[in-house]
Amino acid sequence: MHLQFVEIYPNKETLFQVRMCVLNVIHAFLDKKGENYLSVLPDAVPFLYECMEDEDAALESACKKLIRTMEEVFGQSVDSYFSDGW
Repeated sequence: MHLQFVEIYPNKETLFQVRMCVLNVIHAFLDKKGENYLSVLPDAVPFLYECMEDEDAALESACKKLIRTMEEVFGQSVDSYFSDGW
């Protein structure tokens, strides 16, 4: 089973350090898979959305930076993935 499909946020009390590590793992997947990561992006959207809304400015900033990197790699906006209520 690919790590991408493991539930990556079991509850809202997840520690800041764990969330930052997960963002780093997603970034590593993006680096390795490139535009092929787009096919599994929907699995990460709930986690990414939660990070974008986090109270911690550093986590929010890191998530937004990752999303900008994704858009550069994919050559398209990923806004549509976040418009379905996530």
